[in-house]
Amino acid sequence: MKETMKIFGFACLGFLLTFLVLEAVFHLLPVETGRGRAPMVRFGPTTGASPGREFSFARDWKFTQLNRGKINSDGFIGEQDYPKTGAGEVIAVIGDSFVEAVMIPSVDTLHATIGDHLSQVASDKVVGLGLSDAELATFHHFFERATEIWDLDFAVFVIGEGDLADAFEKYPGRDSYVINGDSVELDPAETRKVPGGLVGRIAKRLRLGRYFGAQLLLTPSRIMSIIRQTELNRGWLSSLFVMQEEEIGDQIAVDKHKKVIEHFVAEIAKLKEQEGCGVLFVVHRALEDPFALKPKYDLGPLTQELVVAARNRRLPVLDIYPVLHRLSVEKGMRPRWLDDGHWTGEAYRAVGRRIAKEVNVLR
Repeated sequence: MKETMKIFGFACLGFLLTFLVLEAVFHLLPVETGRGRAPMVRFGPTTGASPGREFSFARDWKFTQLNRGKINSDGFIGEQDYPKTGAGEVIAVIGDSFVEAVMIPSVDTLHATIGDHLSQVASDKVVGLGLSDAELATFHHFFERATEIWDLDFAVFVIGEGDLADAFEKYPGRDSYVINGDSVELDPAETRKVPGGLVGRIAKRLRLGRYFGAQLLLTPSRIMSIIRQTELNRGWLSSLFVMQEEEIGDQIAVDKHKKVIEHFVAEIAKLKEQEGCGVLFVVHRALEDPFALKPKYDLGPLTQELVVAARNRRLPVLDIYPVLHRLSVEKGMRPRWLDDGHWTGEAYRAVGRRIAKEVNVLR
């Protein structure tokens, strides 16, 4: 018994020493760091990143994607603080992680590129209101708050199929929609607490935890998704959206989402008329070929519903797939990162220039 306990003690000591050495080594590497969580002062009760915090973003075991950045005073990704309350001629780019763009330098983001290519608009007047896991209700909230904070000139909504499929997801710190009978109602962010147990907080502070959880995405739900995806032989990119596609493939679910989409577009159109600002919907599909080689790629069923709802209210819509296709075919550049599905820096700049061209015409 004593011999067994001695072996067990040495094993635990060896494990602890190995863990401490690995943790020290990973402190020397640019492992992905957290961005923190804090209620947004001007855009609350939505929860954003911790203002003033510096972060690093990394993906895969050999750090193929690597970016370092900072959180601005409003809790959005960016080196530059946004205009003070009451400023005029502000243009807002609203969306989820595609607008947040944590994986690329701030100068390559959509709002930065748009600001560089707009006529008669100062680049610091173009703001990016993007958060990961944001959905239609949060987009609506950001638009409404932007009209209250600034004299808003124009709003660009960047929306993918996943944003529409997630319309009823109750992400912590994010607004959501609920259907109550025949009406669509807002389920505000303050009704959901941001999770954070002691074990989770400790794991996030450890570099090993950040490396395996955030950088390699080896969380339990992600592992199950990868296993499921391998069985279906659908490819790496689609694994994030398998469950969404199964849900929206059901006609009842499509009808349910259609009601929310029509409500969202109606609210945006109403606020647009009240404030006298311009609006543009930019649509994309997250499941498209990462190399964008097909001359044409049909939008998903929910995105098509958004296009119809917007055009019924005479709101302009821009499909940016042709931009990604030209980037791939004519310039030989891959428009997407293979590991997480977001656009590369080159694609962001190309899409930003195309949006700026459209906004210049509409304004």
